[in-house]
Amino acid sequence: MAESEPIVLRDGTRLLVDPLSPEDRVELREGIEHLSPASRYRRFFTPVTDVSNQQLAYLTTLDHDQHEALAAVDPGTGRGVAVARYVLVGDIPPTAEVALAVFDEWQGRGVGRALLHRLAAVAHRRGIIRFTGTMLADNATMISLMRSLGRVVSTHRESGTVELLVEIDPDSGR
Repeated sequence: MAESEPIVLRDGTRLLVDPLSPEDRVELREGIEHLSPASRYRRFFTPVTDVSNQQLAYLTTLDHDQHEALAAVDPGTGRGVAVARYVLVGDIPPTAEVALAVFDEWQGRGVGRALLHRLAAVAHRRGIIRFTGTMLADNATMISLMRSLGRVVSTHRESGTVELLVEIDPDSGR
């Protein structure tokens, strides 16, 4: 993927998409701290108040093949507004766990959908054919976003969470 590829939201707003790198650690820390407590809990399943240097290293040191993260950036401010990532978790068939976080003020505008579909297209080009994701059972938005990526292969519910396994539709990123 070339750097700074655009995505266009439903309202016509253009954002740029860039892969994360170790140089993004400070901004990623600020972004996570900028999320509301509810958004942090939906993303991390725990009341995160601080992100360790070790966690930041993991989140930003990527091979851009088996572990990829894309950031949606507001070109007007240069600030990130969302991050979507996958980590390869299985080889047969190639399956990656996916996660998404969108700044609260950008939620409901289509950023998550556009970025997650872009991530799915990147993953599919790299041979990954399935995404799996675990989310809170009451996170209807994320469940809907996962379902929009392709055919749901399996659904597993446990202790207030839902795990979906989705076959990536190769056309979902278009």
